[in-house]
Amino acid sequence: MVMLKLVVEKEKNRVLFAESSKDLVDILFSFLTFPIGTIIRLTNKESNLGCMDSLYKSVEGLDIQYFHTKACKAMLLSPRSDSELQYRNLVLDLININDQMKYYSCPSWACATKTHCVFSMFENSKCLCGQEMQELGHTAEDGRDRVAFVEGNCKFIITDDLHVSIMSTEARELILRRFNIIEGLLIEERLVHLGTREVLKLLKHSLVSKTPMTDVILEQGDLLTSQMVKSEPLEYLKLQIYPTQTEEKRMNLKLLIKISSNTVLYAEANEDFLDLLFSFLAFPVGSVVKLLDGFSSVGSIDNLYRSVEDLCSRSPEKFAKCKDLLLHPMVAWHHGCENQILQIKEGNLRLGRNMIKLINPKYHDTVCKRGRGFIRKPMKFMVSDELYVLPYSPNSSISFANKLGAQLNDLEERFVTVGEQQAMSILKDSLTSKTALTNVFCQKSEGVHSCLEHGNHLERFKWPRLGPTFRDIDISPSP
Repeated sequence: MVMLKLVVEKEKNRVLFAESSKDLVDILFSFLTFPIGTIIRLTNKESNLGCMDSLYKSVEGLDIQYFHTKACKAMLLSPRSDSELQYRNLVLDLININDQMKYYSCPSWACATKTHCVFSMFENSKCLCGQEMQELGHTAEDGRDRVAFVEGNCKFIITDDLHVSIMSTEARELILRRFNIIEGLLIEERLVHLGTREVLKLLKHSLVSKTPMTDVILEQGDLLTSQMVKSEPLEYLKLQIYPTQTEEKRMNLKLLIKISSNTVLYAEANEDFLDLLFSFLAFPVGSVVKLLDGFSSVGSIDNLYRSVEDLCSRSPEKFAKCKDLLLHPMVAWHHGCENQILQIKEGNLRLGRNMIKLINPKYHDTVCKRGRGFIRKPMKFMVSDELYVLPYSPNSSISFANKLGAQLNDLEERFVTVGEQQAMSILKDSLTSKTALTNVFCQKSEGVHSCLEHGNHLERFKWPRLGPTFRDIDISPSP
């Protein structure tokens, strides 16, 4: 359990701020290191995080045959974290760390420590010597230093929207002045205890709310009826001018557009675009905020990230060991994707002072080299506006359009190109909207479609006759 003292505005029954030890701050900062797929799993696929629940369910529903290996699917549904060694020192075990942090090595001690020195994150892996690996009796770096992210024992002030600062009289008074509160007359203090259940709810609300502490601790919020935080116009413009690489990767999409509403029904895409989307699930939350230059618009997460920036500059000694983990989080070992336009560095696992070699589970052979995507080639898929993915076939595409009530004379094909700027926009809108493809490719600017501004070719769509005999397709994942 974590204890904290709430300062509550009595009349409006809302949290102004909380005073806490570093235990809760460690937990909040750990949110920045969680891969998105882990968050979707922890919230039982009910995160309300834009299109991410749909993307996660798509991975669940796709047959293993579409992935390079069985492990590729597992890596997306339960992605590892580059910071998982720090999680052992959190006072609450949010992700069942003992089940998640499993490693496998050769049963021959000499081979495991001298000859080949390779490890695996997945069972049924084979060592380079040919023997099947066995689970280790302990995890890497088993000695604990009891420091998760914050060193020392100072106290912190946490606002309702998750801005964290070191506790001081000045910080307390500044918050009260912000709300025009006279201390002692309009506020009251309450001691509360948070367990794993409450902290997981806090994680869920931090993704979609600007008042997660009031929502969870005072039970004032309802995710079923709450509105997701929308991107501000200036933030969108900031994203549009994000600098691109010199030699930029690009991929092509064919969109089916409903003309009357100027919305995307679905995109026809190959395995490269699927790798782009699915690898979002392996991205740590903090890396997304960094990619989007601090403007992810994901609930209160940006405030957490800015708090770390501020605390690292003001008290560098307390964050010296974890600054990079929080501000520049990497994807876990071999969880990167060579087809991903938005490249994030992969971490490295250490055993004591030595870097260890991990088998790349994306290959059937025992290799330690990095690289490869998750999806086999050549493959073709349908991707809905909400980023639900299905294998493509003419019948399924017709049935899908029929289910949405599309009329023949109201359909149009558009061919678009996805580069770094478009990939950034898809990432941002997939976190804050249920219509990611429409937002990126059908935005209007001065009466002209944004896809035209990028020089993409448009063509009238010739669609087969839709008839009542086509059944509605079930886009729910298979049991």
